[in-house]
Amino acid sequence: MGKIVLAFMFMWFLYDNMISQQVEITITNIRNSKGVIRIGIFKDQESFDKETPYDGKIFPKKSVLNGKLVVKFDLPPGKYGFAVLDDENEDGKMNYNLLGVPKEGYGFSGNTFFLSKPSFSEFAVNIRKGLNKFTIEMNYVF
Repeated sequence: MGKIVLAFMFMWFLYDNMISQQVEITITNIRNSKGVIRIGIFKDQESFDKETPYDGKIFPKKSVLNGKLVVKFDLPPGKYGFAVLDDENEDGKMNYNLLGVPKEGYGFSGNTFFLSKPSFSEFAVNIRKGLNKFTIEMNYVF
């Protein structure tokens, strides 16, 4: 009888730690309500270097209020990095000027401003059991 209870408890522990946890990101400093917000969800340096996210989310900017948008989605527990693009023209990519300077807004989890592409470890966060709240500030060069 004890082995059955122990096995059940172990299975419950595994299930409980594998199910998705809620992520709530407050995106601030959004300059207008044109286009969409795109979030690339990365799990490691290799996927970030190749720009092949584990998952991606798209949110219309119709709900932007005072430069702020709150988005919610679920992810299994683990380490992730969130790269946010203010895709104002909805073409699915970051647009640059002739000098290679971003023309659209961007932000990363960890809320650090980067002038060049960061390493995954610089913007990685841990998703744990329960509600995980983060704030990401959009940055605009021009």
